[in-house]
Amino acid sequence: MASTMSLPAALSPSLTSREAIADALYRFVIGMDTNDIALFDSAFTQDARWEFNGRVVEGLKAVHTDCYEATISKLDTTHFVTNIRIDVIDGGSKASMSALYLAHHYRGGTGRVPGATRYIMGGMYFANLVKDDMDGLWRINIFKMKGIWSEGDRSVMGHE
Repeated sequence: MASTMSLPAALSPSLTSREAIADALYRFVIGMDTNDIALFDSAFTQDARWEFNGRVVEGLKAVHTDCYEATISKLDTTHFVTNIRIDVIDGGSKASMSALYLAHHYRGGTGRVPGATRYIMGGMYFANLVKDDMDGLWRINIFKMKGIWSEGDRSVMGHE
């Protein structure tokens, strides 16, 4: 579904380092849930690596093709993140982050339909991030998802 509400990738006033690092994760999930490609892209480096239960996707273009365009952009979704922990390293230019997630997925256009088929999952996100020297934004260069549980019909995701 097309994004109707959006904030810029760089917020003002300036965020603290920890807020800015967490904001990379928020830009990622809000970009997915609102189909805001620019916001989604702002969360990742061009050479980003995405790992999910043994599957690896390399490069932002491949992330778009294999994860965003092939699946998420066609769904009604909400992703919630909590329990974010951040470790700033390398003089403040790199960081690692972990968080818990809860993700609700419905086939496109059915999210508000009572009793619609859904796929819900929960787990952990792990990310390595770098600070972009050009615009000051923190970006994810390695992203790992670990699914811990799921409920519902996995075919909602468009694959078995």
